Amino acid sequence: MGYAKIISQESRVREQLRKLDDQAKDAERSQDHNLQAIGADVIWKSWLERTKRTLNMELAQIMVQKEALRAGVKREYGKLLVGREMLEDQVLEQSTSRKKQMLTDAIESHVNQACWGCRPKEPRN
Repeated sequence: MGYAKIISQESRVREQLRKLDDQAKDAERSQDHNLQAIGADVIWKSWLERTKRTLNMELAQIMVQKEALRAGVKREYGKLLVGREMLEDQVLEQSTSRKKQMLTDAIESHVNQACWGCRPKEPRN
């Protein structure tokens, strides 16, 4: 499931919880005595608590999924960073190696040109 879909689900559930809280506040303000007399207020409060519990459980599951996705993204980003660093190290190593070889070749070429016609020393007896 994509991150955008998780965020959308989280927003939807949070909005439903907010609406339930608003309805509960409105119901407390009105306190209709007729509803209390027939026990409808008890049924309402029971339904409200069950619904809130269900939505909170759904929200918790969404948050777990969101965190799992976030952890996966962090892990993959870490791999990307390590890969980049390894590539940079390899490029630097190749560049350094190439420069060393060019310097060695230049020194050998210079030495060979300077000693052109030089005879090797004969060993002493």
